[in-house]
Amino acid sequence: DKVLTAIAGGNPPDVVSAVWLHQLVSMAGRNGLTPLTPLAERDGIDGKAYWPSVWDGWHWNNQLWGLAITVDAGTFTYRRDIFKEVGLDENNPPKTVPDTDAANAKLEKIDSNGNIQRVGLLPGGIFDWGRVFGGDWYDEGAKKFTLDLPQNIAALDWIGSYWKRLGPDKIAAFNSGQGDFLSANNPFFAGLIAMYPCGEWMIHFVRDFAPKTDYDYMTFPYPEGGRQSYTTFDGSVFTIPAGVKHVEPAWGFIKWLSVDANMSDIDFAFQNIPPKQAVATSDRFISDPKFKFNVDVFSGKGTMAPPKTPVTDQLYTNLAAAEDAVHQGTKTASQALKDAQTQMQAALDKFNNKS
Repeated sequence: DKVLTAIAGGNPPDVVSAVWLHQLVSMAGRNGLTPLTPLAERDGIDGKAYWPSVWDGWHWNNQLWGLAITVDAGTFTYRRDIFKEVGLDENNPPKTVPDTDAANAKLEKIDSNGNIQRVGLLPGGIFDWGRVFGGDWYDEGAKKFTLDLPQNIAALDWIGSYWKRLGPDKIAAFNSGQGDFLSANNPFFAGLIAMYPCGEWMIHFVRDFAPKTDYDYMTFPYPEGGRQSYTTFDGSVFTIPAGVKHVEPAWGFIKWLSVDANMSDIDFAFQNIPPKQAVATSDRFISDPKFKFNVDVFSGKGTMAPPKTPVTDQLYTNLAAAEDAVHQGTKTASQALKDAQTQMQAALDKFNNKS
């Protein structure tokens, strides 16, 4: 909001990294960013050094709108010690949804009053799970949202089944009793959650807050016919707002950040995947098997970027509202996504008509 206000007031900052990838098209579509294509072409930055999915993600309407120096892979960590405690193979985490359901039956701890003391994998985040089940949210060629695809509905049904079985009030109480994420009381570190959605950056958090944690990585479990080795990526993109008076030094700063050595140092400190292939696959990063696991997933065929629409922010909000309605039992998965589909298509059509 501060950035948009500064741009509208004619006094934007020279460089803004507070633009997440899923917000990039929205900012560009509202004339809030300076296209970088001429500068990149002049300086020989053609994307060959970058992962193709990442380079493509920074483009819209045949223009480059920013460069990132960090990306991440959406994966899961799991507690090897808890797996071993309940008789599961700590070297073979579940790969499919049925396997996950079966593992959860062993990993969950519920007291005699139905209070949750530990969960295995508590599914949430329909944006990712819809894609894991084989669906998607937007048809870029047709410029149409696809929220009510059968695969998306099936994913939300599956998520809802956990909330119905465990009870929304019990889950809310369980979640409210968890410690701060950036602390040793993180629910994964505290042993409250055995399979936790995260990414390669969790290596950094384990090192800082709970170095004795016995953990490893796994991919999103998939249903029959779903996407195997799915991951998504987002992250902060360095952009130059529209109306900047010092475009050349702003671009120079972004280029400096993108130099291999500088990118490597920053990503190693944060334990994020570098968007340049040679940097990401250097020994500095992939000598760690956990980090290499995430790089391998990220470089695979299951990698998907956020939808390129000017209303993707609203998509995330509406999907969260649809998921919450299913959690609370006020809507079926089908009705929740059909309602969200109507809202999102109307929002996109309104934007396009204004444009």
